[in-house]
Amino acid sequence: MSLNDPHAADILRGYLDRVGFGEIYKFIVGPNNYALMPSVIGKTSADQIGAFFNEVLAHDPRTQLLRPLMGDEAVWRDDLDAGQIQVADAMIAAGILMEDDGQIGPTKYQMISAYGRDLLIDRRINFGGAVHEVYIGYDSYAMINYIQPSAMPRGARALDLCTGSGIAALYMALSCDDVVATDIGSVPLSIVRFNRRLNHCEDVLTIREERLEETLRSGERFDILTCNPPFVAYPPQLKATLYSQGTELDGQGYLRDIIQALPEVLVPGGSAYLVADLVGNADGPHFIRELEYYARALGLGIDVYIDNRIESEVQVGPMSHYLHRLNPEYSVEDMADVFRRFQRDDLKASHYHMSTMRLVNGAAEPQVRVLRRFAQRRKNSVDGKWRQILERA
Repeated sequence: MSLNDPHAADILRGYLDRVGFGEIYKFIVGPNNYALMPSVIGKTSADQIGAFFNEVLAHDPRTQLLRPLMGDEAVWRDDLDAGQIQVADAMIAAGILMEDDGQIGPTKYQMISAYGRDLLIDRRINFGGAVHEVYIGYDSYAMINYIQPSAMPRGARALDLCTGSGIAALYMALSCDDVVATDIGSVPLSIVRFNRRLNHCEDVLTIREERLEETLRSGERFDILTCNPPFVAYPPQLKATLYSQGTELDGQGYLRDIIQALPEVLVPGGSAYLVADLVGNADGPHFIRELEYYARALGLGIDVYIDNRIESEVQVGPMSHYLHRLNPEYSVEDMADVFRRFQRDDLKASHYHMSTMRLVNGAAEPQVRVLRRFAQRRKNSVDGKWRQILERA
């Protein structure tokens, strides 16, 4: 049995349903803003999750196997009932769990529940270790949060580019009967196929190994398009991961490719939802000027929702350690200097802006609206009361 064996997904599905996994997961992460950030179970919360099982779920021994599936704990085979042993053996055969001297523990996968779907993801995102191969995180959830259910009627056709774990495609499949998900990585494709089977979406979700450019040139039309593309801007001489490294100097090349294709890819009135961490200054992303051009030239209505703004220096520490692991010829200190110079001299970036863009094809009034959660440095941008609320956020 392997991750590509549908039998493994079926066995796991049965177990998750028996123990009420989705509801338990929501209960655990509910106090931590589940609606916006479901992946809160990680190395910083591992002890709390263990305590939750020991204190709150102690009366239900059927849930013991959730410990290695959700968190970082191993469980003894002898402590599992017959039903859980059957599930554990199937998960070990599929590579989702492992056994060492009678203890059953996690491998590189983790189970989460997000936006109505149970998902197998790359656990290294939340627990560290080796650099993860498939990404899902705040930007993915923020993008989904902005999709209005009215944009996904039952007869709508939906497209999710760079699908990764498949969260956006699976979310749209809750409403749409025809969803296409594309990716080029063998690992994300195996995970999204597993998640499709796990969530009973094989009749409505088509998965294609296909480059973004191929899909955009296919001549197909869709009512709704989503994409969390590789968008991170890196110094061009450095190695980075496929799922994160954007094209062109500022990392926004894939965004440009998608936006320019929208009049031919979306039906009139169709919507695209794109997310990226855009470089800029304290006033906003540099990319806004381009969006204003695209709105006029392509007849798009564009809303930009900026959920978070950080100073560029905040990125230096995490990026230096991450890039050092992929480019060990640079020390962490040297990498920090390289990255700072890149931000200053090439990107002209003092800030990063985590932004979700909604683009409507054939808008009656093509324009760009920008909404921010914080006060700008320009005078009189918002009244005093609203500024105070925004600054607290």
